[in-house]
Formats: sequence, C-alpha cells, structure tokens
Amino acid sequence: EKYYRYKANKDDFNPKLDYNVFVDDVDEIKDIVARINIFFQDNENIEDYINIIKKDFDMVECFAMQDTDRENTKKWVVVNPKGLTKLTGLEYLCEKLNISKKQVIFFGDSGNDLEIIEHVGLGVAVNNALDEVKKKAKRVTLSNDEDGLAVFLEELIQE
Repeated sequence: EKYYRYKANKDDFNPKLDYNVFVDDVDEIKDIVARINIFFQDNENIEDYINIIKKDFDMVECFAMQDTDRENTKKWVVVNPKGLTKLTGLEYLCEKLNISKKQVIFFGDSGNDLEIIEHVGLGVAVNNALDEVKKKAKRVTLSNDEDGLAVFLEELIQE
C-alpha cells in the first residue's frame, strides 16, 4: 500500500500520489516489504550487483528489469522474497477461485512476465513489450499506448 522512496528527490514525484513515502534512513520503514527496486546511475554493473545480492541473500529472488519504453534503456534491480512471483501469485488466486491457469489470459511486457506468460492459457504481449516477451507469448496485441488490452479483449469477444 506504500511505495517507500529512500533518499529520493521529492521534486521528481507527483505530490497527489499518497502512496509515496519518502525516507532518509531504511530504519524508518516499519512495514513488511514485499519488493525492493534498486535504481543506479547507469546499467554498467547491474549483473555484478545482482550476483552480489544472490550470493549474500539466499532468501530473495533478484533480477534486472527494464522499462518497455523503447527510448528508455534504463535498467534496475528488483528484489522479491524467494518464491514470490507473478506466477505464484496467480497460482494462489486460481486455487482460491477453483480455476485452472489454462483459463487465464495474461498480458505482459517486461522480464518479470516471462515466467507467467507461458504458463497460462493465453499469454499475450503488448506490442511495446521486450522482444523476449513477444517471442514467448502466444499472441501480440497493440501497445499500451494504443489500448492494446482493450482492443484485444474486444476482438476476442467478437470471435
């Protein structure tokens, strides 16, 4: 419910977004943290940082993320609790709803969608997705900016 921003420039964020909490020290965070995003000045040593985290913290998953905006090549490191992924979340939800993953349509665009997009009934990539996501998807639709999800669902209903 909150997005903690450690040593962040407050001028870069919309003050109307009440989920942003700015902290100058990680000890100020008293909530359970579900995910950590680590941003760096450049992409140069991303894999080195990931390897350090993986080596020293075996209770977490760690991977590089990249924005799907083709003009932005910035990457960052994501740290999640081990075993907590979009796929495990979907499996939990499917179990609660008593449905199969094969009954699910999933739309993805980024590296953290790779695992789930091939395990659902219909994995769909938006056109601005990373190339590896589009390769794994069963279908590709228009980009996020072109309302790809809505267009795809409307076409699917009409089929």
